[in-house]
Amino acid sequence: MAHMKKPSILIATADAELKRLLAFLLQKQGGTEQLSATSASEALRKAELALPALVLVDSALPGVDGLTLCRRLRAMATFLDTPIFFLGDRPEVKYQAFQAGATDVMLKPLDQLEFQYRLRVHLRARQRGLEPAEPVEAGTLKLEAASHTATLREKAVQLTPSEFAILSFLAAHPEQAVTTEILLVEALGEPRQLGNPQVIHTHIKNLRRKLEPMPAEPALILSSRRGYTFRPPAS
Repeated sequence: MAHMKKPSILIATADAELKRLLAFLLQKQGGTEQLSATSASEALRKAELALPALVLVDSALPGVDGLTLCRRLRAMATFLDTPIFFLGDRPEVKYQAFQAGATDVMLKPLDQLEFQYRLRVHLRARQRGLEPAEPVEAGTLKLEAASHTATLREKAVQLTPSEFAILSFLAAHPEQAVTTEILLVEALGEPRQLGNPQVIHTHIKNLRRKLEPMPAEPALILSSRRGYTFRPPAS
């Protein structure tokens, strides 16, 4: 009987003490394989080969720092939706990490119980996968769940699983303002009040770039203080 391969987690840190702590906490978590890298270049190389389910990034990597590693991972198509858990060394780095593409951020020294809880949430979401919504048609927009494809005015565009989930939810609730919290919870399956709003903003920006004729003046996904509103495209 075949066994499912355990999800792998890549630890990117040059701090031996932090690496030992993370390895211990991951071992307590169970059900995962561990990979490690002591530099950004090594982390990128191992990530490309192993396609880990989650990447733990220490801000204090030598040479190319953790923020740059986040950006480089997010620039790769295979890591658009991979959770990146960033471990920062000062409060202001939290916002920089989110802007660089981190899914979650904690400051060192780690609160071990909180870290394990957050890690469990990300792994569950990753292993469960982002279940696409039922096929949706709204005006001239058609969403194909099986292929994560959006077709607008006969032009097909490939979306990431997260982009597809967000757009499907918005299209299923046309002309309604939807908050980032609702999108995080209902579309992406994040736990309440633990998701990162910047993730939604980034995906909306990418959706506009892919679908809007003029992304700077969106007509499909509108913004307001109340959230994001989907306006079905006319024929």
